[in-house]
Amino acid sequence: MICLLFLDSKSLSAIRFLSPLLYDLLKEATVEEFKLIRPITDIIIQRLQYMQNYTPHDLEVLPPQHKDREGSFPDLPKLTVRGTYVLDGKRESICSKIGKRQKNLLPGVFLVHCPHAVCYGFEIMDNHESPNTPFTAIRTRFTAAPEVIVYDNACNLHKYAINRDPGFFAKTKFLVDGFHWGNHTGCTTGYNSGCYIQYKDLNTQVAEQRNATLKKLKSSLSYMHEENFFEHLRVFLSFHNAIAITNMRDPCNADESLIRRLKSL
Repeated sequence: MICLLFLDSKSLSAIRFLSPLLYDLLKEATVEEFKLIRPITDIIIQRLQYMQNYTPHDLEVLPPQHKDREGSFPDLPKLTVRGTYVLDGKRESICSKIGKRQKNLLPGVFLVHCPHAVCYGFEIMDNHESPNTPFTAIRTRFTAAPEVIVYDNACNLHKYAINRDPGFFAKTKFLVDGFHWGNHTGCTTGYNSGCYIQYKDLNTQVAEQRNATLKKLKSSLSYMHEENFFEHLRVFLSFHNAIAITNMRDPCNADESLIRRLKSL
């Protein structure tokens, strides 16, 4: 702890809340070790403070009746347009994670869940594992960025988001869920959700669990017309939301018959 005494309160606050791994490292460092890493630490602190003070990118506000055909978010309508950025169209991957896809089918569906497994909505992905889809969904539908975003491609999403609107995402932690962390071979352990004790009770695999249930519809959804595709997916997710909400309200005395009926549909 003695090395932390060399830092002012503002710097210490920035490190503790935005970079807990660095904070833990400094707690264990000796005075001599701290002197060696001080130049690097100063640069990191400057970046963290810059992120804290950066203001969000000003986007055009959409009219209230805007309708979106690329996704379905009943309670999260688009509030702004995405805007364009200098780095749009350039490859920015920082991790060697590789996903599989069928070239003749849609790249996939991006689902947004709360920690209780309730699905807020979905968006059609423009490319497999593309960070643009989650970035656009969050930036245009949320008034403030979530405190934590758990995503199987969080490392690339983090860089993508910070390179475009660092003010909006300044206080957001980007984490990779435990199921997919083993597929990441080129990014820092700072993205590993298992490293953060404050999130030990957070179900980081909600999306993967929902994707497992969606596999039941994969063969039929893949070849539907757009209107049928959206309608079937909305109905399917609404039933599973009903199950999640029932369990959330009263997990000890949930109506088992209701849950059995919903699961059988």
